[in-house]
Amino acid sequence: MRRYLRSTGAATLNMLVAPAVSFQLEEIRLHLTTAATSGTLTAAVVSAASSAYNAVLYATKMNGVTDLHWQPARPINFVNGDSLLIYWDNAATRTYGCEVIFSGM
Repeated sequence: MRRYLRSTGAATLNMLVAPAVSFQLEEIRLHLTTAATSGTLTAAVVSAASSAYNAVLYATKMNGVTDLHWQPARPINFVNGDSLLIYWDNAATRTYGCEVIFSGM
């Protein structure tokens, strides 16, 4: 069953997906009302086992971006206790809507 987590705002995007069960990341969608001017959006694993396992899964420069859609070639697996952190500093305070689609395992 697919689940959706949504966040909107005009400050730093600091979204934590932590469903407290094993899950698979299906896709990330982001829409900005005005194109971004700077910064890097990252999506990273926050491992329950140890910070030694934290890893950036996706990173992209945001300059000129209005719409972003990232879908990994295969779903990415997370074990119970792991989480996904999506971060962008949004220095120009663009209004955004971010949606993460994931499914249980």
